[in-house]
Amino acid sequence: MLNPNRYKQIPDPGPDIDSHPSTNPSFGPNINPSFIPFDNLECITYSQMNLVNEMRYLWLQLIIWTRAYINNNAARQGAVPVVYERLHSIPTAFYHYMNLFFGKAIAEQFIQLLSQHIIIFANVIGAMAVGNQQAANNRRSAWYGNVNDIARLLVQINGSWSYNQWQDLLNRMTTMILDEAVAIFSANYRREIAIYDRLQYQSLLIADYMSRGVMNSLLGNSNNRSRPENQRCKKG
Repeated sequence: MLNPNRYKQIPDPGPDIDSHPSTNPSFGPNINPSFIPFDNLECITYSQMNLVNEMRYLWLQLIIWTRAYINNNAARQGAVPVVYERLHSIPTAFYHYMNLFFGKAIAEQFIQLLSQHIIIFANVIGAMAVGNQQAANNRRSAWYGNVNDIARLLVQINGSWSYNQWQDLLNRMTTMILDEAVAIFSANYRREIAIYDRLQYQSLLIADYMSRGVMNSLLGNSNNRSRPENQRCKKG
């Protein structure tokens, strides 16, 4: 039986990974190993598993295309607008699910904040690419502020989500992306690969936390008692 809690062991990044200070001292490049979104969940339905897979795909896309954008700023300027267009399409992909579960107004608020997240990210990377550290620092502060705005919106629409948990998950992701950018621009490729590995796992934690919250919302925290028997998952 598929166990969504079974995250693979994060590869050992070696001694190089922690030899550089994080761009935000409050958060290092590590994921939170004690946080398991599907803890105490015995089984899930096929439709719930589809939701889990879609959320994992979308959050992984964000990580994949932010990395591509950083790399192209560092080496292939001609590809930057094309990659940015692809990256900026990700909030639209989220819209379908947010609209389905929370309605059009909430979906529009979410994609607006996520779009701002990507715009601020692009501004940070652009400043780093030309060596404008002051501009990068200013935009970085705005980026973390945007994270707080996203966390606040999500807890307002779903009581099963925690503001502190969302803030922690998204802050960790943002800090890792910044550390990844520093590694790329300084040509520290071993460190960059190690951070990217951890970023992928962090995106899965975020996706699964989102999926679990949606499931709880749909079930009304009833522990499946209100569902017809043929829609309940079975232990395998």
